[in-house]
Amino acid sequence: MQHNSTDTFWRDLFFEHILTYFNFINVLLFIWVSSIGRWENGLFMGACLFAVASSVYHSIKARYQLKKMELFVQEKYHSPLKPNLLLLRDEIQIGDQVEITVGQQIPVDAILIEGNLEVNESLLTGEEQEIIKNPGSSLIAGSYVLSGRGILEAMTTAQDSKAEKMIQDARKVKKGKIGLVKELDHFLRLISIVLIPLGVALYVVQINNIGYERTVLSTVAALIGMIPEGLLVLTSMSTMIGALRLSKRYVLTQNLSALENLARVDTICLDKTGTLTTGQLKVKEVDWLEASYENQLRIHMSQELTNNPTQLALQKYLGKDERSVEGYLPFSSKRKYSASKMENGFIFLVGSAESFGSGELPEKLISEQKNGNRVITLACGTGDLDQVKNVKAVGYAVLEDELKDHIQETLAYLQQEHVQLRIISGDHERTVSSIARKAGYQNLIRSGNVGKTLDYSLQVFGRVLPEQKKDIIAHLQKEGHIVAMVGDGVNDVSALKQADVSISFESAHAAAKNVSDIVLVHNDFAEVPRAIEEGRRIIFNISNSASLYFIKTIYSLAFTVLLLTLNYSYPFLPIHLTVLSAFGVGIPTFLLQWESHPDPIQKGYFKKAVLKAVPCALYLLMGILVLRHLQLPRWILVWTAMSYIVALVTIYPPKTKMRKIVILLMLMAYGLVFLWLNLHHSLDVPSLQTMNDWVVFGSMIGIQILCGFILQMKKIKIT
Repeated sequence: MQHNSTDTFWRDLFFEHILTYFNFINVLLFIWVSSIGRWENGLFMGACLFAVASSVYHSIKARYQLKKMELFVQEKYHSPLKPNLLLLRDEIQIGDQVEITVGQQIPVDAILIEGNLEVNESLLTGEEQEIIKNPGSSLIAGSYVLSGRGILEAMTTAQDSKAEKMIQDARKVKKGKIGLVKELDHFLRLISIVLIPLGVALYVVQINNIGYERTVLSTVAALIGMIPEGLLVLTSMSTMIGALRLSKRYVLTQNLSALENLARVDTICLDKTGTLTTGQLKVKEVDWLEASYENQLRIHMSQELTNNPTQLALQKYLGKDERSVEGYLPFSSKRKYSASKMENGFIFLVGSAESFGSGELPEKLISEQKNGNRVITLACGTGDLDQVKNVKAVGYAVLEDELKDHIQETLAYLQQEHVQLRIISGDHERTVSSIARKAGYQNLIRSGNVGKTLDYSLQVFGRVLPEQKKDIIAHLQKEGHIVAMVGDGVNDVSALKQADVSISFESAHAAAKNVSDIVLVHNDFAEVPRAIEEGRRIIFNISNSASLYFIKTIYSLAFTVLLLTLNYSYPFLPIHLTVLSAFGVGIPTFLLQWESHPDPIQKGYFKKAVLKAVPCALYLLMGILVLRHLQLPRWILVWTAMSYIVALVTIYPPKTKMRKIVILLMLMAYGLVFLWLNLHHSLDVPSLQTMNDWVVFGSMIGIQILCGFILQMKKIKIT
């Protein structure tokens, strides 16, 4: 699975949430303030500790919840030496024998001691080719079985296998930060570069004018204002909380960074069987052209040891005949047929008519395909299993499948949200198109079977080879689409790896689950819309939160630069900025991160977050400079608090009950703070005891209302 090992988790937790650059700066600033005995101005450290504690708590909670779900979907292996015990990958020791079959990943570096396998090592080598493994062949951990069944003997543990480092490195690349989160990282890196030089410059400019103690407090206040201390924490917390919320709906998020891409997905590629349909096939009829071959079909189907849905359906319909054959070639998605060499030398084949060139189907069977049924061609030939000659059809099997529950509502939601659908299947396009229409695929115009040359304009692709699924997704990505792939078979692994977001099911083959970002534990495709909405909620709330944090950071940066040129003293103490930021930024964004956001996420969210922040920051800064010029410094705190409330209303228009409550609570909190300061005759705020005070107060309210209206209009244009 794609979660880090325990040691890596705790190391990442320590360096990403506790020992961070900004936390280190906050500790140094706290020590500096404490050294002059002004402990009350170290309140910002409490806010920092609360943010760290919240982040660590949610990280650990998410870790354990997701690990519990991960154990539920993790592949378990049978051992012939321990028949009553199922082994997890990490429990396999050197010398253990493990049974392996279609769809499973080789858990450790091993030797095949019994059976024959056809494996794909592309996860490690990058080459899409099938390799035959016979007894004595070496097996590489991480490769997966395409066909066959065997017993292997472990030569290493999972942790010591040659492939483990390659797999972990590959996962780190896919889990890299993307989109909005990546842009936020760049912004924070820029702040970290300019932070110290500006602080040093401010200290040098002020030390000779206002004395050491006041300089320390001013410099610390300026640096606190520039540090977006809660933004990084809120970003990681939003993602982890999103994963926790999805886990309650039995959706396992194996790659947390995939949630952002999921919010921006505009194209979903999916298979028919297991996604649109249940995959529980049943035989409708077997139409023989030559009835004498019925026993051969029964013998042939009894050779297949895997739980292939077609094989299970035919076995249930015909019964078993376990007589031996001279040779057997298992079904694979690439060749699209299986074959048995009978004792009399002729070869019996089961697969698609196109795979061994047995000609066009009769009209009756074409009609069955148009009704959404799978048609399997039964044929015989001569020669060898790997080179069959003189193939002729001897009969046809018609199999039925059922639509999954709620699939019509799910496709309706996706199409309503302007998400394009591409159905990619190994079945004939007539069958796939019929099922897609029954599932509610609207405006389905272009469908066709895929040949050697791909027609990328198709909406339904039939008779697709595994490597062609990957090519289709890569082409869509080149066109600028954000592509999700939903798959459950070994033939989907390459496509799942290629996709921006990969989704699989708990019932899927292990190889598909292991490379997927998201696993639907209850095998319910109807949870995909919920996952998309959760991704949208995360990005929307990170973007809005970022706007409020940007306001604080931008005006603090700009103000500090102006002070260096105008030779003004910094008007705030650290405790001022701590209280202002708590009620204007920290607490509101923490409470409002739970808001849902059903609308599609568009590109440029970081740019929009900055554009919404800049006007608010500039008018706040202009107000401070005007008050300073008019020699009204005691009004600066009031103006700043009012500006934060206006910014809060601008970024979070009070359209919902929750927003109205939060805005009202923050307004009341500011009011209580200023009332307390007045009662204690603080010099930091006006007393409102003279007519002039009330005139200034009324004027400021009027200006703020006007600015709020202008900002709201500006925001509408940005949006």
